[in-house]
Amino acid sequence: MAFARFMASFWGRALRVIVGAIIIWWGLTLAGVAEWIAIVVGSIFVLVGLFNVCLIAPFLGVPFRGKDLAEHETPQSPSASPSDTSAAPPEESSTH
Repeated sequence: MAFARFMASFWGRALRVIVGAIIIWWGLTLAGVAEWIAIVVGSIFVLVGLFNVCLIAPFLGVPFRGKDLAEHETPQSPSASPSDTSAAPPEESSTH
């Protein structure tokens, strides 16, 4: 989960964009099919960094979008959960 949290952060996104740009630049030095494969892979890195998505997130069991990951990790308060009855006042028993 720490890996996914880092990749959803500003620095994780910046790292993906930078790595993608390097792969694209490297691909331009190649020839033939290898050139196009490197450009496509580099473009994918740049795009997922810009749009804050993670293509391997479903395999990690975390949300696909980085924004959803932040919401997913926010703990809910006990009163926000409708199934939690511990916060409710005890009922008075009527014994006459």
